[in-house]
Formats: sequence, C-alpha cells, structure tokens
Amino acid sequence: MKRTMCLGAVATMALAFSGCTGASDGNTEEATSESETAATAPIILVHGFAGFGPDEALGFRYWGGMEDLGEYLTNQGHVTKTAVVGPFSSNWDRAIELYYQIKGGCVDYGHSHSEKFGHYRGRPDVVKCWHTPADPSTAGFPEALYPQWDARHPVHLMGHSMGGQTTKMLVHLLEADGAPLEPGLFGGVKTGWVKSVTAISASLNGTTLTNVATNYVPMIKNLVAGVAAFVGVADENNSLYNFKFEQWGLKRNEGEKFLSYRDRVMASKVWNVSSNKDISLWSLSREGASEENAWVNTWSNVYYFSQATRATYTVGTVDLPYASANMLVGLFCGLGAMGNYGKDQSWHANDCVVNTTSMAGPSGSTVVKFTGTPQRGKWNSFGVLEGFDHFDVTHWPSNPLTLRKVSVGKDPVGPMRFWSDEEYHGYYLEHADRLSTLR
Repeated sequence: MKRTMCLGAVATMALAFSGCTGASDGNTEEATSESETAATAPIILVHGFAGFGPDEALGFRYWGGMEDLGEYLTNQGHVTKTAVVGPFSSNWDRAIELYYQIKGGCVDYGHSHSEKFGHYRGRPDVVKCWHTPADPSTAGFPEALYPQWDARHPVHLMGHSMGGQTTKMLVHLLEADGAPLEPGLFGGVKTGWVKSVTAISASLNGTTLTNVATNYVPMIKNLVAGVAAFVGVADENNSLYNFKFEQWGLKRNEGEKFLSYRDRVMASKVWNVSSNKDISLWSLSREGASEENAWVNTWSNVYYFSQATRATYTVGTVDLPYASANMLVGLFCGLGAMGNYGKDQSWHANDCVVNTTSMAGPSGSTVVKFTGTPQRGKWNSFGVLEGFDHFDVTHWPSNPLTLRKVSVGKDPVGPMRFWSDEEYHGYYLEHADRLSTLR
C-alpha cells in the first residue's frame, strides 16, 4: 500500500518533555519582510556521524544515495546546499566548521575550547577555509555556501543523525555568541540567522549504540571499510574518504595511501573518550548529549522540527531488529543489543543506530505533535516512520549491485518499509514547501 506523504499524517507517536526555552535577545540586524526571507532562505543539509561529501564516495550521495537531494530540491525551486563537516568530530567542532563553511572565512574553534582540548585553534595551523569576497585571504579555497548569510538572509538547517545535534548547537552559538563556554566566539550575537532546524533520525539525547559498541577503533575501521565497499571502491587504498581531523594535526598527506592515513588516524589518542570529550563518540553518548543539552537552548524565535524512525519490533521486554537488506545498517542491526540495553524499556526501540525516543526533541525542551501549524521555540514532532532503518530516510539503496531497495521477506510483524523515488521526493519537497512559508 502506498503511504501518504504528509509529514503530519505519518506521525504515530510524539514524546513530551518539559523545560524552558532560551530567550531571544541581543543585537538584531534590520530584516526584510518575513515573507521574503522565508521564501528565499536556502536549506543547508548537514550529515551525521561518519558522513561524507559528494567527492568522497564515487558520486554516491549521503543525502539521496544515487541522487543528489540538494540538486533535486533546488530544481524544484528550493535552493539547497550540502555541507560537509568532520565525520567523527565533536558537535562543537562540527558546528564551528558549519558556520565558516556557510559564511566563509577560516575556522576558529575558539581560544578556550582549543586550549582545553589541546588541538589547533585555526589558521595557519588548520587549513579549513572557505572563500568569501569579504576576505581576500581566502582566495583559492572552496567557495562558501552562502556568504551573504545574516539576519536579512537567514537559512534553514536540516540535519540527519548527529547532524541534528550539530545544527541545534550552531543555533545556540549564534544566538548566544558562544556563551556560556566561549563568549565572543562570533564577535557579537547573531539573532535570526537561522529560520528553522529540522532534525531527522537525530541523536538529540544520544544513542546507546555507544554503550553496546564499546570497542570503537575496530568498529570505525569496519564502518569506513563498509562505506568504501558499499559505494564500489574495490581497493580501499583508493578511497577518497577524509576524516577531516586537521585540528588534531592528522591531515592526509599528498600521495598518502588511504590505509596508511587511516591507520595513522586510528592510532591517535583522540579516540580515547575517557581522556578526550572533544570527539563524536562523547557527543553521541547519552551522557555527552545530556551535558550538551544542559547549556544548548531551544530558542524561542526559531522553528524546530523532528522526524523519528524505527526499525525494530517489540517482543516482551526486548526490541528486535527487522530483517534489513542495508549492508551498512546491518553492521549495527546485527548487534541487536540496543533493543535490550538498560532497564528503561522506552529506550529499546531504535532504527539500528539511534534510539527512537532520542529523536523527538532534546531533554529540557518542549515537544509538540505537529498538526499542520508549526510553533516557534518548540520541537514540532512528525512522529515515527515505522519500519525505517537509519538510512532509509536518506534514501540509501540496500543492494549496492542493483542500487535499489530490495525486499527480504517478512518478519513476524511485517516487512521492512522503504520509499519509492516518488515518495522520497514527496516527503522532502513537502517539507521544503513548508519551510518556505514560515514567518
């Protein structure tokens, strides 16, 4: 049966948390009419943990698989840009990189942050720059996504998985100018620069995958190898995958074989979460997410949306994974342990990577069921897409040979579900239409 693509109609569950939202005060730039900014604000797509750019996977796209979602939405009249940030970096480092990638300039992770965690702060030590006409010194670097970005030219941020955490953190750093951890980070409060945040299958409160997959280095090696195999890289030494750990002094050298580069990165002390919390593995843990949520506000002038996914079914007190033909997600679904980790059964349902209950909204925020009229300063939940694993919602094919989703038969409660191209297009186009009407 073909499913209705209305985001509100697919909602089957909304979770509510209580708390206060951040105030929206400070210096605000004079804005054009709200209808104009809403209609012209571009969408910025932000990938999650282990994500990659369009030039790192032989044309395979994180957003869309064999199709570029950004190009599709742009062709439909919604200008969309795809950002590429550190795949294994902390939410702080990723948020800072996202800011400079959109606006232009050279990354500055902040004095206090860089000193605390012992990595380079920025140029000239870190060559992560994007060209903007406002800064002639950036000539020769990749073009910034939207150099005119300001309160008169806001953006919509859309993040998948860890990208949901990264985008909400960037909003807070803009609205609070880095406070409370790095006051003055951006040289002034930047109220209204982000119109909305959309978090898809996002680890807003962390994931217990970090608890059940505790041997991180082999897991990440297997994951990176899995990405290479999935997109058709026959010899992993030819992989273009980039860890983007320049701030840690781990830049890939010119001509360096990938396996040599990978082993050098994996041997680094950065993966030791007990001594380094400036890493994705901490940001993605329940403890790390809770720590971040304690100071990252949900701002009253910003629209927030969330979409949850679930690829498990309940048997007694345990959630078991559906049969999945997605070989990458299968690395985690095969563990099965997320559906039985901890005594809190509300955390057992998951999409094989993130716990479903973590996706509605961050702790301390207000979550409301989306019914057609979005509310500012609250997480407007579209509910749960049942039977969807973590990458179904970004339209990754499950079979790398046919590059299509394939049916693998029925589980005790039914088959895994996946979108046709038409349904996939309809889902994102409908939401892009919605974002263009926000006031």
